[in-house]
Amino acid sequence: GRLDTLAKQPFRALQSEYGSNLKGIGMIMEGNETNPVVYDFLYESAWENNQSNVSEWISSYATYRYGESNENTAAAWKILLKHVYNCEMG
Repeated sequence: GRLDTLAKQPFRALQSEYGSNLKGIGMIMEGNETNPVVYDFLYESAWENNQSNVSEWISSYATYRYGESNENTAAAWKILLKHVYNCEMG
């Protein structure tokens, strides 16, 4: 799940010539291999009026997921964001 792409594409679609026809957002679950962080990000950011800041969101997600703010956990999720959730394709 490339969170950077998920942050950009809904807003790109809204700004396209067909943006006024959009009525919702969805995801093909099988293609995501049951990855909770991707589901949470997509469905939470769908309610935002502006493109989500993925780095800020992942820090909040770490606190939400583990129930407390922890410097090491936030740092680990930022590493995951850089190397797993935004990895370059190809």
